[in-house]
Amino acid sequence: MLNETKLKEIFGAQVEKIWINRDYSDLQDLVDERNKDALLLEGGETSLIHDCNKKAIKKGRREKPEGSTQNISTLYLKDKKRPHHKLGYPVIKLLFGKKVSLFSLT
Repeated sequence: MLNETKLKEIFGAQVEKIWINRDYSDLQDLVDERNKDALLLEGGETSLIHDCNKKAIKKGRREKPEGSTQNISTLYLKDKKRPHHKLGYPVIKLLFGKKVSLFSLT
């Protein structure tokens, strides 16, 4: 376990003050929120890739047409068919949350 003397040995004599935080609950809350957002985004990306590939195969194309400046996902999927989620608090957002594209906030 690290204490002040061990930390001063590691970082050298230039360290004047050391504060050791023993309460990690705020940091853990931030990490949990980040992980939840990362899983949501990863699921949306997987869904988007799956749907684009399905539409491309159906249309007989696997690659982006020449001369097209559009993003591959907007080429095959309309905005309404792209992955989305609702903003707000967990229960309230189901009824009153604003529906936004999953990739608009990244």
